[in-house]
Amino acid sequence: MMNSQDEDRYQKAGFYYKDLRQFDQAMDSFKKALEINPGNQNGHLGLGFCYFDQGKIDEALSEFNKALELDPKNEHVHHGLGACYRAKKQFDNAVEEFKKTLEINPDNYYAHQGLAYCYETLKKFTESIDEFNRLLKVHPHNEYYHMGLGCCYQGLMQFDKALKEFKQALKINPDTKCAAGCVISCADAIKRKKQG
Repeated sequence: MMNSQDEDRYQKAGFYYKDLRQFDQAMDSFKKALEINPGNQNGHLGLGFCYFDQGKIDEALSEFNKALELDPKNEHVHHGLGACYRAKKQFDNAVEEFKKTLEINPDNYYAHQGLAYCYETLKKFTESIDEFNRLLKVHPHNEYYHMGLGCCYQGLMQFDKALKEFKQALKINPDTKCAAGCVISCADAIKRKKQG
């Protein structure tokens, strides 16, 4: 007969294997923990993140929704739901879930990251800029955040600021995808603006 110690052991093993990206073993462990206690929210969360990491978004959503029923105040549940909605290109739903994450924990880095990219996609550039700037305070040498900022400034037709961010991305990583083309595009836009 299995007990709560077994449940805990299986749950810990699940997260251990998940971190190693050994998803079959991780999922097996989470399922065993859920056999012992179907109300184990972390078991559903673990399964959800395993499915998500394998690109099985609908299965991940199902597990995150089960976890949500068990405790709607868990920031990781809302982050998982937000990540799934973003992957499904349901950006408005993703924004709502990331906001719920931040209501529970205003410092959740991944929710701020999700919001930055969702706002950029939704062309809510001012909100996206705020989020990218927040992320850059933590990771000032992340070329992707500088690229995101550059794209937002470009969307607002603030080409000087965009150019600065694209150049910073290239300085951090000269192989940053698309950055060189963005630098040229912004330089041309600035030139046309001065001529026009």
